[in-house]
Amino acid sequence: MNQIPGFMQRLKWSRTTTTFRQENNAVSKQKIHECLQVLRDELNQLQGDNQQVQERVSGLIAEVEQQLLANEHKHQNPSLMESINKTIELYKVEHPGVTGILNQIMMSLGNMGV
Repeated sequence: MNQIPGFMQRLKWSRTTTTFRQENNAVSKQKIHECLQVLRDELNQLQGDNQQVQERVSGLIAEVEQQLLANEHKHQNPSLMESINKTIELYKVEHPGVTGILNQIMMSLGNMGV
């Protein structure tokens, strides 16, 4: 009989943890969507000679959006984090605003378990 209360406590803790993760994922997704919009705005402000940056970052935006949809269905894309990190390294000096936003997106995706 003493095992049942312990089991119920673990079950309650498990449910609380699951609820917390779901809420955390919802907050992270919202933050990512906000960052994606800021990133789009930042790209729109880049001059025409930055076509390569615009194309690469636009591709990442599309990948992140696909990952957010796939994450709802429990599919993950492990190469996405590598792509974001590589882009940050490539453009951190020339485009610190873009890389700062990408870093926030990468952290939020990490919080979601991507």
